[in-house]
Amino acid sequence: MGRTGEDTVAFIGIILGIFSSLFSIFIGDFEYGSGSINLYSIIGYTGIFSAIVGMYGYIRAKRAHKEAGILMILSAIGMFICCRSMIPFYLFSTLALLIGGFYNIFGKKA
Repeated sequence: MGRTGEDTVAFIGIILGIFSSLFSIFIGDFEYGSGSINLYSIIGYTGIFSAIVGMYGYIRAKRAHKEAGILMILSAIGMFICCRSMIPFYLFSTLALLIGGFYNIFGKKA
């Protein structure tokens, strides 16, 4: 039996993280037009970077399970930092990436 379920949960977390990041960037552009500090765009770009790290872990999951799990957990930590700053939508992607990362590290070898 493979790791399809864990990888699917991680992929859903990556997609949710990308959508949350794009939403943050949109809010940041809106606030930049009104003359406010552009913190939301910085949070959005941090979330995009974390999602890219998670996607790389998702791609590596078929060959190097532990490395992929560590990358997914690092991505989840980055998204949790974004969640603490602004948008609670990052919380769902953080939990999904943590689940996928821990299953890749501690799960049964296929």
